[in-house]
Amino acid sequence: MRPRFLIITLVLALAALVLIFFFRPAKRATISEPTQETAQTTIKATTIPNRVVNDANPSISSNPLPITAPANPKPPMNGADEKRTKAFTKYNDRYNAPVEFYGVVVDMESNPVPDVKIDFSIYSAFLSSPEIIVASNNIVRLEKQTESDGRFQIIGERGYGIDLDSIQKDGYELSPDTRHSYESVAGSFLNPVAIKVRKIQK
Repeated sequence: MRPRFLIITLVLALAALVLIFFFRPAKRATISEPTQETAQTTIKATTIPNRVVNDANPSISSNPLPITAPANPKPPMNGADEKRTKAFTKYNDRYNAPVEFYGVVVDMESNPVPDVKIDFSIYSAFLSSPEIIVASNNIVRLEKQTESDGRFQIIGERGYGIDLDSIQKDGYELSPDTRHSYESVAGSFLNPVAIKVRKIQK
């Protein structure tokens, strides 16, 4: 009887161990209070020019296109600045305009007079920037000579007015009723400004 008793005791002990191992109550989970260090966000973003890398997942990154900012961005104009800029443009368009002058020298019978040297003064004024309210004045002196048909032209200059100073041709002088001041744009190729001269009476 003794060996059988020992065998039964061993079987019961093994059965008890199996029951304890498989049917023991689940261990209650404990949640620790987060410390100040663990409560902080663990995902950090490292900023590199034109690149942001996520430390938690380096495969997630963004590469935006480079943006070039203007070297000296201009602030938007207010009402006063806009008016000043318009006035600046209008002033220069009026007093520093391209010169287009077409003329012809004729005698008292309206016949063209060739090889007449004519001295002119061209007046101009301009503002270098909207912030400068004092205009720069300039006078250009130039000489023109009439062609065989008595014609001449002044182009490539800038200004707001032209003065006819004098003429040079042996035996001729300006007619007393000849106009001496003109706008910067006057006459045309088909209809030039007539400048009358007369023969000098001896």
